[in-house]
Amino acid sequence: MSKRSLAVVVFIFFTSISLVAQVEEPYIFGKLVDSQTKGPVVFATVRLKNKPLGVITDKNGGFRIPTDFLIQGDVLEISCMGYGSKEVVLSSLATDKVNIIMMDTAVFTLNETTVTAELKYLSAETIVQYAINNIKNNYPQEPYRYLGYYRDYQLKQDNYVNLNEALIEVWDNGFQSIDTSLTNFLLHDYRKNVAFEIDSFASKPYDYTNKDKVVPSASFGSPVSNEFMLLRIHNPIRNHRTNTFSYIYRLPKDFIKNHILLLKGTTVYNNKEVYEIEIFRETLGFTVTGRIFIDKANFAIRKLDYGVKQFPIRNQDLGFSDQVKLPSTEDGNTLFEINIEYQEAGEAEKMYLNYISFRNRFKIIRPGAFKMENLTVDRSNRHIEVVFNNSLAKDQLLRPSFFRLHYLGKEIPVVRVTRKTEKSILLKLGNPRTEEKLVNRLFSHIFNPERDALELKMRRIKDSKGNLLDKRKEEMLDQFREFFTQEVILSKKDRVGKENFMLKNRALSDPKQPMFVSDSTRRYWMNTPLKVIDN
Repeated sequence: MSKRSLAVVVFIFFTSISLVAQVEEPYIFGKLVDSQTKGPVVFATVRLKNKPLGVITDKNGGFRIPTDFLIQGDVLEISCMGYGSKEVVLSSLATDKVNIIMMDTAVFTLNETTVTAELKYLSAETIVQYAINNIKNNYPQEPYRYLGYYRDYQLKQDNYVNLNEALIEVWDNGFQSIDTSLTNFLLHDYRKNVAFEIDSFASKPYDYTNKDKVVPSASFGSPVSNEFMLLRIHNPIRNHRTNTFSYIYRLPKDFIKNHILLLKGTTVYNNKEVYEIEIFRETLGFTVTGRIFIDKANFAIRKLDYGVKQFPIRNQDLGFSDQVKLPSTEDGNTLFEINIEYQEAGEAEKMYLNYISFRNRFKIIRPGAFKMENLTVDRSNRHIEVVFNNSLAKDQLLRPSFFRLHYLGKEIPVVRVTRKTEKSILLKLGNPRTEEKLVNRLFSHIFNPERDALELKMRRIKDSKGNLLDKRKEEMLDQFREFFTQEVILSKKDRVGKENFMLKNRALSDPKQPMFVSDSTRRYWMNTPLKVIDN
């Protein structure tokens, strides 16, 4: 693999903060906020106490819970890496506004003596190696299933665009099996959320032929037409036996050797101490930063945050230097970020997926706002009429040299340009002796616009808004694909016919996708994000 080509996919406030939201029955809306920084607490687990159901907070720290549980007198249990666990009585929350819930940090830092003692026996590399070796012990090897909320969307100027949502049940045959081939799925619900902006151009498939929509500096292998499957193959814990993405590839073989690992100390999750290890790599214009969180007790990987940014290429590849200097998060172009968390389910000792979020940046080149709509040959007056979609700039001087007309492969000079209307102009053609027959043919009944090649090239033409003719607009957006587990189901599998399973090679929106709706579907809900949040 070329070092310059990055494989994104190997297979292919305060409490008085003002929030504007679509608060509607039958949901209670909440937002988790860091009590010190006042920033949102993202990817926190919000579960109903003594029930297997729950949701994960989104990028704004938001969540929603059906009001049915308010009637039942339920309690919310809230947990997040680095924060103290919290319980909130549902009946104490308002139903007519977004409830702000403050979260307190609970960080335990290793003192210098402890760090020295632990590093003597357990370096960051050793801890990670133990964690990889114990995947077979800490994660389910037998078949199990879980149901959760899936969504994919794009962010444009911090607004949700093209939001698609689904409820998906995963039938996993265990970590000893190959996920892409042996895991099956039931699609309980799917919808395009029309309450959010729909940008049809940004939602089109990636196009590496016309370059209309691409992931910069990324190389793709076999295409994956199902967006949910694209998300799943970016889980290097579940797919530790196969290649995933740069630069983790195969977790047991490549992860440690491809990264610098630094033991930062310990933090806490659900009152359990967890190693916090920083991840770093820098090579030929690409920089990796991230963190991996591993249980001190059993070396289970609880959480992985991993991101790759592209920086201007330096004179030489720095490789792995002794002096590690992490770049500013404001520098560079983020190519992709992955956030994954596992946790216990109920009384089960094994670790089950809690959430996975995959974000990648992509570039689109939109069609120009100002373009030619029609070109007409006027035989009687012997001129060419050009009609535009927008009004021409009133103060622009239209010179004949701005226009190049080719007919049947030969150029015919434009000698005069006049305005006809605000949106149209007339071109008077020259009649050079050498091309006299060609010009006469153009203005005769012999000319056939569908058959004869007539091409007009124009430059420096502007509309009344200052847009250049055919000037395409380049734009960078963020694409998110996310899955949040609502319930892990450890009971015996129900009998379901193969015809009910999701088609992995078809988009979720494909009309041929089987939809499986059962009585249990009503237990789950879409954790649709708040549409507008004023920070």
